[in-house]
Amino acid sequence: MWRRATISAWLIAAALSCPAAVPLQDDPPVASGPKAGVIVGRITPAELVRADTLRAVSRVSGAKFSPASFDAKTGEFRFANIPGGGAWDICFTTIDGRDYEGIDLEFVGARLDRLAQLRRKSLGLSGRDAKKPPAQFLAQDVRAIEKFVRDWQDFLDTRRVLYIQGQGQRATLLVELMRTRDFHKSRQAGGPGQVVWRVELWYMQKQGGGWARLANVEKLLRRRRCSLAELQRSVAIEYYPQLSASLNDAGQAKPIRFTIPDIKKTDPTRGRPAKAKLTPKTKPHILGLGK
Repeated sequence: MWRRATISAWLIAAALSCPAAVPLQDDPPVASGPKAGVIVGRITPAELVRADTLRAVSRVSGAKFSPASFDAKTGEFRFANIPGGGAWDICFTTIDGRDYEGIDLEFVGARLDRLAQLRRKSLGLSGRDAKKPPAQFLAQDVRAIEKFVRDWQDFLDTRRVLYIQGQGQRATLLVELMRTRDFHKSRQAGGPGQVVWRVELWYMQKQGGGWARLANVEKLLRRRRCSLAELQRSVAIEYYPQLSASLNDAGQAKPIRFTIPDIKKTDPTRGRPAKAKLTPKTKPHILGLGK
C-alpha cells in the first residue's frame, strides 16, 4: 500500500513539473491560392474562325474551357472563370479546316519552382541565389539539344523540332515525331504505307555538362496512325506561342492578338500544314537565347 502511494505521488509530482504542452502550428502559406480570372483577345480575320471550336486548353491538366463570348464581326473573345497560376493555350479551327493552337513552353513544374523561390525569400535565403549569375542558354546548347534529338532511338524513326524554349540549364521542346518505315501492325491496319504521327512536348535539363530528356514527363498533344495520303489530307495544324496566355495568381493575363496567316502562306516550321511533305526540312524556332 505504501509503495503504491509513493509511486502515485511521484507520478503526480512529475506531471506537475512538466511544462505545458506547446500547440503545434503550421507555417503560414508562402502564397495565397491562385484566383480565377479572364483571358481576352482578338483573332482576325474573324470570319475565318469557327466559333464552336474556340477553346482555352491547359497542357498541364488537360482542362478545356469554351469562351464566355466571341464577336463574329471583330474577332474579340473572352474566357471567364479560368483557373489562375498557369498557362492556357487558345485553340481553334478555321472554316477551311486549318487548326491553330497556342503552345505553352514553360518548363514542367514552373509554378512549383516559383513557390519554392517565394519560400526561400521568406526564409531569407534568396540573397545567396542573387550572388550567382543566372546560367545562360547559348547557341552551343541549341546544337547539343538538336544532336540529342537526332540521335534519339526508339520506335519513331523521324523527329523534327519545331520550338526550343531555353531557360538557362533547362529547355522545353515542341517535337514532331513519325514512324515512316513499315512496321508489323501497319500490315494489320490497312497494309504498307501506314505512318504514325505524333506531336509532343519534351523537357530537357543540362546535367553534368550534357543535355538529357526528363523521363516520364513528356506530354502528347496529337497522335494519328494512318496512310500518308490520309495524313496529308486530314492534318493541318500550326502552333504559335502568341496564342498562349499566362494567367498569374491574381487571375490576370496579357490580351492576345493573333492574325490568321493567309492560306497561301502556311508555315511548316510551326507544325504540319495540309499536304506537307512527309519529312519537311525545317529549322526550329529558338526562344530564350542568351548573348
